[in-house]
Amino acid sequence: MSTKLTKGIVALTLSAGMIGFASTANADVLGFEAGQLGAAGVTAVNNAPITDQFAATFGVAFSIVDPFTMETRNTLPLLTQVGPNFDGTYPNHDDGFLSQINDTFDEARPGFEEELGEWFLRTKSPMDANPGSLLMSMTDGPVDFVTGQIWDIDGNLAESAGAAIGTEQWRVVALDSDGFELDAIVSPVGDTPDPIANPYESAPWTWTFDHADADIFAVRIDFIGTRVAGAGLGFDNFSTVPTPGVATLLGLGALTLTKRRRKTA
Repeated sequence: MSTKLTKGIVALTLSAGMIGFASTANADVLGFEAGQLGAAGVTAVNNAPITDQFAATFGVAFSIVDPFTMETRNTLPLLTQVGPNFDGTYPNHDDGFLSQINDTFDEARPGFEEELGEWFLRTKSPMDANPGSLLMSMTDGPVDFVTGQIWDIDGNLAESAGAAIGTEQWRVVALDSDGFELDAIVSPVGDTPDPIANPYESAPWTWTFDHADADIFAVRIDFIGTRVAGAGLGFDNFSTVPTPGVATLLGLGALTLTKRRRKTA
């Protein structure tokens, strides 16, 4: 591994399942909404590059890295506004995911609009090849708890052929100070955009790491699906502070997160 992560690196948390946040307006949850953008000095426009603007307010910096060497790629995560921003040209660099429910880009399925809000983070256009892994680095020191959401885990359906041509799946990895793996969780497999068969079509999958010790310096999200292109990563609702909403696990029972608190070293 060519790059060591220092103590200014980020941690994120994982839990298997889709979790409903009590409110994306929670002050401890980074949902990339207007007030949070303004406080971080980020202009609310599509394709605004995101790096360390949220270090002061949320203790996290974002980058895109090679999942094997941890070398930083020559690209950055981009701020994206909810709703279609497609300019009619390919590759499309203005949208994060295609909603098969609404037959448009970057819109949540009914019931999840508040969770997605008006803005989210993406790694690329859904029409491009995967550029690398999203890395979240803890800038206030290691943490014991971290959570976030990946949106729209589905397979790409060739509508004319009526057949799936690839899957989407993600592996979320908690890293120590040297960039070595501490813990990992794998997302459900997205093999269809059918909203009835796939609960993650245009909806969030929430992951959470909840450790006994503050040992998480960073979190990396790797693509492990079979698609060779079009695997867009929509990311939202990052937090290192447990809240009652994080304990509501949709359809998968209750996740008990009592008596936990954020720790920093």
